[in-house]
Formats: sequence, structure tokens, C-alpha cells
Amino acid sequence: MNVSHASSIYHHSIPFFPSNEASSITSLRSRNTPSYMAQGFDPAAVPPDQLITARQAKPLPVVQSLLRNVQQSFMSLIRQCKMLIIMANVYRHGFSIESIHNAASQAEGGLLIKMIQFLHSSPEIVTQLFGDDAQRFHDTLAHVCNNNKPMSRKEMIHCLNEAGVPYDPDRLDETIHLGTGSVGDVKEIILLNGERQVVKMVSPSSEIRVLADLKVLRLLLSLIGFFKPQILGKGIQQAVNVFFDSVKDELNLVNEAQKTQKQDLAFKALANSQDYQITDNELPDCAALIPGPVRGMEFTGPSGEIFRASINFKVPEVSPDYLTSKVMCMQKIEGATLAGSDSEKMRAIIGQLFNVDPQLITNDILNLFKLYVKQASYAKWAHCFAQTGFFNADLHDGNLMVAVENGQLSIYFIDLGNAQQVSRDTVKATFTLLGAMEGLMSTTDSRLRDDYADILISNIQAMGEYDPNEVDWNTLKVRIKNLVVGGNTAGINGRMLDVFNLAFSCNVKIPKEIAALFRAKNLTDSGQQAFNDELLSNAISSLAVILQDIPRQLAESPTRLPEVDQQLLRQHLGTTEPVNGERLLAAIPELLEVVQQHLRQHLGTTEPVTGERLLAAIPGLLGVVRQRLGQQQFEDFAPTYGLQEQ
Repeated sequence: MNVSHASSIYHHSIPFFPSNEASSITSLRSRNTPSYMAQGFDPAAVPPDQLITARQAKPLPVVQSLLRNVQQSFMSLIRQCKMLIIMANVYRHGFSIESIHNAASQAEGGLLIKMIQFLHSSPEIVTQLFGDDAQRFHDTLAHVCNNNKPMSRKEMIHCLNEAGVPYDPDRLDETIHLGTGSVGDVKEIILLNGERQVVKMVSPSSEIRVLADLKVLRLLLSLIGFFKPQILGKGIQQAVNVFFDSVKDELNLVNEAQKTQKQDLAFKALANSQDYQITDNELPDCAALIPGPVRGMEFTGPSGEIFRASINFKVPEVSPDYLTSKVMCMQKIEGATLAGSDSEKMRAIIGQLFNVDPQLITNDILNLFKLYVKQASYAKWAHCFAQTGFFNADLHDGNLMVAVENGQLSIYFIDLGNAQQVSRDTVKATFTLLGAMEGLMSTTDSRLRDDYADILISNIQAMGEYDPNEVDWNTLKVRIKNLVVGGNTAGINGRMLDVFNLAFSCNVKIPKEIAALFRAKNLTDSGQQAFNDELLSNAISSLAVILQDIPRQLAESPTRLPEVDQQLLRQHLGTTEPVNGERLLAAIPELLEVVQQHLRQHLGTTEPVTGERLLAAIPGLLGVVRQRLGQQQFEDFAPTYGLQEQ
């Protein structure tokens, strides 16, 4: 694996939110478009005969069904009482950040965690609710962990039996718990034929917690709206109600299975987008530019060598044979998510992809690779929305899985229960809104601001739902101009949500998918991290250690070399033939010269690092090795490589 400051995600160099000159400002133009771009055209449409549907669950006997309903009603009542006590405690402490954090811990799952994550995705709502504590809310609860209790063995058996999954009852103890979300559990089970299957299940107790919390939070929302209407505007109330509805949809795993199928077809459609793609020529001059396709990642090594890693974007394959509203069986992926808990698995994946020992993958290399994967995934997310209108509204580290398949990097989008889709006209209007908002935020020229505000209004009219007799568009325009101050380009997504809230207050209902899009973009933006010189420099230094280890590997196995290293050697030697045997051993001096280059750069000299100077550099280099490996691992490492400190 080679990397330098020239590394990049290679795709069409079209940013999601570029700056455009506003010399000619126009509203969304109506054009004569081909039939395949007409309203309702969906390049990722699932044919009706291929749409995955649920199997008929095994019905319960009448008496057993009645007893279960009584039991669930009783458990729901207990849960509602518990949540009322928890929320009363939050109120007693003045809705402090600490009290909300404690409530999330005491709730043991349910809807409260998702509610906090939803609030975090909307800066306007957070500011409205928490005022001066808004930033502290962000900092404290941005990554609040779900503490939902895993389902019991009894519940798991019930779910598997109801879906008719042919699991091996004698090997249930070998079940691997892969994760617990706010709604469902994901487990790896063994089937009767010995194969392993990944199953996502919504347990009865988890469903009870979510639905009970939903009742309590709806009640609290109504009370706040009645007694303190100034706290919750129409926009916030509408947004929260839409959020509640989306949670109910997530309880039905058939929805997630169908959206997973939709994402799969969207990825496939993107590979053949020449026939239908939306282009910048269809948008007004002020609109944000359309994101280009993502082809892969590019790494440029310290000696100028270039390695390109293509990326296959996928979703897990869903089995239609055992799909019910509470059970979804999926393909087992030999990979790891970007979440911190999967770091060791990710190390192994990097080693497999670049044919290096995973133990040589330092934290710097690991973080850099994860950063590349994340940026490539978010770029794919943006491109997918731009060309198909389909997007995952809950894209984060835990919902991105990386694997190496047939020697290529595969990135899986998982957990698509909260995915959404908008029409092609809405996609065009979205990029027009983005460009107009950026223009309004970046200029203080009164004429330009007036034109940009007109564009925002016209597109809100095009996508919103309203009674013409109840909307004062001039008032909304004035409020937008007062809200969005010129000379500031930060937080475009948050400002769009603010504008939508103003529209709600003026009796204009913004489609839930559009609001979800900007909240999702806020989530992806907060999850991204910019490349920085320190991270790149540290990763390059770590790669020098890997390069030093190559000669030893070659000497031990001179007739066999990974294809990636073969490419580098052929480039160094100027040949297209495989480099094996004596020629392979003869190449070692050239590889050592690469190490020399790193040493000269490290010591700030143009002279070869030999003799006393090389010996003098060894303690410092060993100190770096010890720091990266830890004392115990270094003591095991040093004798292996014949290294000793003097």
C-alpha cells in the first residue's frame, strides 16, 4: 500500500456544493425533455414481478394469540409509565444536557436514542430547544450510543420459527451477536445445512419499547405545543411527526428489504447512466453542480508510483424465502464496518487488499484508509441521489461495511430501513435550492439577494404543498432574507432546514423526503473528516516500515510475490515480465534505495545515510517502532528482525 499527499478519491471533479458566479440568475427552467426524463421516470425502478415480498408468517392458535396480546399490553403500560418517570426527571432538571444523557442510558433502547440522533441532525431544532446550550448538546450527545438490550434466546427462537428459517437448534449456542440497533438485533446463525446466515430480527420486547415510547413522546409533544407553543414552531412539530412515522416504518423489515433491493438497482443503474443522467445544462446558472460518478481510490507512493483501487458499491443480498415483517435473512459479508469496534477486522482487510502483513498496518494507515472509504461512500451517496433520487437517510460509520472480494474493494451500504426517494424534478429543484442558498449566504448585494430569494421561493412553491389562499409569499421572502445573512457560507444544509421551518410557519408543507435529505446531508457532513498533513505524514512514515520489511519477505519467498508488489517492481525495472528468482533478489538494492529516500527525508539530508550516521539514526527509528508497537510487542518484534538497542 502506497500513499502520499497526492492521494484522492477519483471521480468527476464536480463538488456537491460548488461556488458559482451569479452573473445570470434564472429560476428553474422548463425544457423539452426526452420521455425517459419525464415526470415519474425512475432509472432504478424495481419491476413489479421482481419486488421482494413477505412470506406468510405462521399463525398462532387463538388462545395463545389472545394471551400474547394481553401480555404485550401490560408490558407496554409498564414501559409507558417508566418513560413518563424518565421524562419527568428530565423536566425537573430543566432539560439539561446531563439529564437527557442520563435518560438515554436509563431508557435501555426504545425511541429516545433515535430521537436524540434526530435532534442532532437539525441545528435549527437544537438551537430552538436548547438555546445557548445548543453547541454543548452537539458535543455531548453527537455520538450517543444505543444501549438497547439484545433479544433473549426465547425471543430469537420465536422470530426464527415464525419466519420458517431452517436453523440448527443444536447449534444455537454458536450464534454470533453482530449488533443491536435501536429497533432490531443482527445475529449470525447456523442453518441445518451447516451454512451461516445473517438474520436481522425485531423482537417483541423491542417493538413494545419503541411503540410505547412513541405514545409517550407524542403526548409530550402535544403538551408542549399546547402550553408552550413558542418553543415548537409548526415546522418542528411537522418534522418530529414525520420522524415518528419513519420509525414505525423501520419496525417493518419488509420495507427495509424492498429499499435494499432498490439501492441495489440504483447502483446498477449508475453504471449505465449515459442514457438518462441529469446534467448541469438542465439546471439554471446559479444551481449547484451535479456530483460526478465515483470510480475508486488513488494512492501515489513516495517514489511516484501510482496504485488505483477500484470500488464495487453493493448491498447485502436479501433472501425472499424467509422474509417477514420481523425477520430478514441476508448474505453474510466477510468484512468490517467503519465503526471503531471493527478496527482489527479492518486491519486484516487492508492487509488482504494490499498484500501486506496486517500487523504492519499502523493506526495512521488505518485512519487514512477509513477516511478514504468514508469520502468515497459519501461521494457515491451524493451521486446516487443526483441521478436516481434515491438516498439513505441514515448513512454513518456503522452502516458502511468494507470487504475484499476477488481481490477488489467492495463497500456495502447496509441498514437501509430509513432510505427515501424523490422525483427527478425534485432532484433538479434541490440543486437549484442549494445554489440559490449559497448565493444568498455569500453576498450582501441587495439586488442579487432579492433574485436569490425569488429562486428559493419559486422552488419551494414547486415542491411544497399549500393552500394558495393561506400563504403570503412576500412575507416568507422577507423572513428568508432576514434569516439568511449575507457574507456567510457556513452550514448550507442547516440553513435550508431553517428555511423549511419558516415555510411551515407560513402554511407551506415541505415533503418529508426533502427534509430527510438535508438532515441526511448534515449527518454525512458531520461524519466526514478532512485530510490533514499530519495524518498523511504519519501514514507515510508508517509505510516506510512496510517497505523495509519487503526485502526480508522477498528473500524468504523469492519465487512468489503478490501482484501489487509485482506491479511496483516491474515499474522500477522497466519490464512487463514477472520479476522472480534471481532478478527478484537483484531488485532488493532498489527497494532499499526507497528506504534510503525516506531516511534522507527524515534526517533532512541529501547524502546517503550510511556508516555512523545510519547507526546514529537507529535508536530514534527504534523509538518510533516501540512507540507504535508498545513495549511488550516491541520486545517480541526486535529479536525477530535482529534489532537491539545499544
